[in-house]
Amino acid sequence: LEKWYDIITEKTVADAILDRLLNASHKITLKGYGNNLIM
Repeated sequence: LEKWYDIITEKTVADAILDRLLNASHKITLKGYGNNLIM
């Protein structure tokens, strides 16, 4: 997300796309190492 406005330079369009993506997303946190991930 740090470079979002570098990729899409039109701020209004970038905000609208990001809003749609974040509104429909789910945040998960992964813990552990390698193949031993615990959710």
